[in-house]
Amino acid sequence: MLSTEARELVATHTYGESGSYEVVLTITDDDGGVNHVAITVEVATVDESMDAMGDYLDGLDSSSFSRNSVSRRDALVRHLDTISNMVDRGRTDMAIRMIQSAFMVTPSGHIGPILRDTWIVDPTVSEQVNQMALDLILLIQMES
Repeated sequence: MLSTEARELVATHTYGESGSYEVVLTITDDDGGVNHVAITVEVATVDESMDAMGDYLDGLDSSSFSRNSVSRRDALVRHLDTISNMVDRGRTDMAIRMIQSAFMVTPSGHIGPILRDTWIVDPTVSEQVNQMALDLILLIQMES
């Protein structure tokens, strides 16, 4: 499906299975000029994405956390288990709220389930966790 709202071209496609796919977009202008753009996309289920996020968190070095790295890392992984149970029970709204509160960067720059207390201090890790959380929310919304 293609749409051209707000001067942007949006192409969507739904894949039936998880995996790596090469996506090629071919653009032809009114004068016959052609350009091709190719990217590889990874398609995953909610469970696969949560597993990948858990593996990423498990692999983080203690310097990524403000303090108590092991207990904070374990708490975040437990949050993923709770989110998985919520999704399995059809409580997707609650799961999304928990993802937002535990894994997304707040307007004040904090990440972690306790307001005003930054759990992850490495900005690159914060960005990655935030992006994984956004992707997970989109997957949950698409599967529900």
